[in-house]
Amino acid sequence: RADERGAIILHLAAPRPTPARPRIEVDGVVVSDAVEAEPGEAAIGFAVDQEAVDRGFVEFDLVSDPYLPATTGSDDTRELGVVLLGVEFEPADPTEGWWNPPAVD
Repeated sequence: RADERGAIILHLAAPRPTPARPRIEVDGVVVSDAVEAEPGEAAIGFAVDQEAVDRGFVEFDLVSDPYLPATTGSDDTRELGVVLLGVEFEPADPTEGWWNPPAVD
């Protein structure tokens, strides 16, 4: 659900021997630069624009190059991507007390 403009940030990890290069697509268009996701955490994000707010929702695809464990001698034939560790939203126009710490008098 999209109530206001801002940014969605995805926190990812790629527990595999080769780095992943995840990207975000909206309607088949890449809206974020690919990042090198390694076993440690990486972050990737994109803007929630006024069009998404008017529509009332944001729909996106998290796309990554697959890792095939079977190519390294494993019996595992799955195509693995990245692990989604968390999602955060940063509003474009934060209000005091919601996103920012309250003002100190």
